[in-house]
Amino acid sequence: MNKILRIVLTIVGMLSLILAVGFCLRLPWTVRLWPWADSFLPYPFLGSITAATTASLLWIGLSGELRSAAGGALHLTVFYAGLASSLFLLSQHGGDQNLLMGATVCAAGALVSLAMFLWFRRYPLRESRPMPLLVRISFRVFVVVLVLVGAECVCLEASANVISAPGLVLPGRRLLLPLWPGAPKLAEGVWSVVGIPGI
Repeated sequence: MNKILRIVLTIVGMLSLILAVGFCLRLPWTVRLWPWADSFLPYPFLGSITAATTASLLWIGLSGELRSAAGGALHLTVFYAGLASSLFLLSQHGGDQNLLMGATVCAAGALVSLAMFLWFRRYPLRESRPMPLLVRISFRVFVVVLVLVGAECVCLEASANVISAPGLVLPGRRLLLPLWPGAPKLAEGVWSVVGIPGI
């Protein structure tokens, strides 16, 4: 079973790498996956998130440290939930059915990711060496910064005049929903706490 999971994770990691390259190069098929961009900025942003996921998937698949997938799965749960909320609110504001479909897909992704978290957290960690003190302190600072910045983004009021992260477009106006830029940062903070023991 473990061998099958490692193979699946490695294959998904390779597919994720193709997706990351597609987003960064703005290939036509990736543009169709995210048609709401108001500039080129969301594509390298999404590409960087996908590339980070790729690195985690390939490392877990090749190393066999399956317990580490729990942190990544929880990361995706928070990310997809925030994105689903943003797209749903946008669909209610602008009446775009594509946004509602995107919100539904992201909500399904959040549920699948949550199920993966519950599955992979059953595995024991094979690596038991203590984390060096300097690295542990660095990660703690990293988590605090991520959570503070993510929480600030989530609490910001949506504004047509302030665009602080890759936005979404609505007919006639630009609108940034705070859950969209905040969700990745909060998700990374959650991943750092859950996925890296001993911090």
